[in-house]
Amino acid sequence: MDQGDAVNSNNGSCLPNDNAAILIKQPKTKRDVVAFFLLGLCNNFCYGIMLSAAFDILSEFDKKYTTTISPVLTTASLYTNITTSEPLNYKDCNKVSTGAVLLADIFPSLFAKTTLPLYFEYVSYNLMISISISLGAASLLIVSYSNTLALSLIGVGCASAGTGIGEFLFLSLSSYFDK
Repeated sequence: MDQGDAVNSNNGSCLPNDNAAILIKQPKTKRDVVAFFLLGLCNNFCYGIMLSAAFDILSEFDKKYTTTISPVLTTASLYTNITTSEPLNYKDCNKVSTGAVLLADIFPSLFAKTTLPLYFEYVSYNLMISISISLGAASLLIVSYSNTLALSLIGVGCASAGTGIGEFLFLSLSSYFDK
C-alpha cells in the first residue's frame, strides 16, 4: 500500500507541494494547541515591537524636537516634574509623525494577506515559513542598525510583510487540524 492509498483510505489530506507531509485528521492534541499558540506568538512579536517602538524609531533621527506649550492650569501639583519639581512646559514631537511607522507597519501586511491567495498554492509551505522567519529577523537587524529614517521604515515594512505571510500561512495550516 503506497502513501496515496493510505491518505485516501483514512479520509485524510496532504499539504500541497509538500509530498513528505501527510496529515491524517485526528483529534486535537496538546502538542498542536501549544505549537499554534507559540507560532502565533512568535509571528506577531516583530509586528508588536515595531508598533510599540514607533516613537523611539523616529526619535533616533530627530535628536529631541521639543515644542513649548503653556499649561492650562497653574496648579503646581498637577504640572510639575516629579524628579526636579519644575513645571512641565514642553512635549516631545518628531519631524515625521509616528503615523509613518504605523503605515509602514500596516501596508506590507495588508498587501501580503490580499495577494497570497493568488499564488500560495505554487509555493511550498516550508519556503513560506522560511521567508516569514527571515523577514522577521531581518526587520529587527535593519531597524537596530539603520542610519537613516528610510532604512528604518524598510525594516518596519519587513516585519509587517513577515507577519502578514505568517498569519496567512498558519491560518491556512490550521484547517488541516481538528477544530
